[in-house]
Amino acid sequence: MKLKFKKEYTPYLIATLALIGFFAFLFFRGMGGGGYLPIDGYKYSGYFSGGEPGENLDVRLIRWHKHKGYERIVFDVYKYNSILDPKDYIRSNVTGEYEIGRDAQSKDIDGELRGYSSVSAPIPSFKGSSVIKRLEFMPDKESFLFTIKLKKRSAYKVFTLKHPTRIVIDIAD
Repeated sequence: MKLKFKKEYTPYLIATLALIGFFAFLFFRGMGGGGYLPIDGYKYSGYFSGGEPGENLDVRLIRWHKHKGYERIVFDVYKYNSILDPKDYIRSNVTGEYEIGRDAQSKDIDGELRGYSSVSAPIPSFKGSSVIKRLEFMPDKESFLFTIKLKKRSAYKVFTLKHPTRIVIDIAD
């Protein structure tokens, strides 16, 4: 028995091939079978720098979340808003300047936040993290330095978000 291709099947064939190609693309990008890993922008060494100049900034909240394929640390940025009340803070519209990363030999991620007068956020315990041991902050002359102590060398990326303003650090699992 000989099969004959009919032209009316062409759109179905094209759609099927496009779908197979799309799933192959997802698989080879790290999504298929092994869970989602946002690959774009990740580094194993080097620094991310950016932000906008600011002053009297404060990291008032540090959030940590486990996601499929990576863990996320978020610094929520506030600005001191009053001369009289030391507890008067509002959400900042700038992140301050930052430089976050590591050199090729290091396992831990280091960072510097410029334009900050304080880091008043409680530091998460990272209990249950498969990547992060702890987070340490140290005041410097005109900035705050921090180190993210890692359990293993992992790829990372850093970016900022607005409304509300925050600095985000993603660490591959």
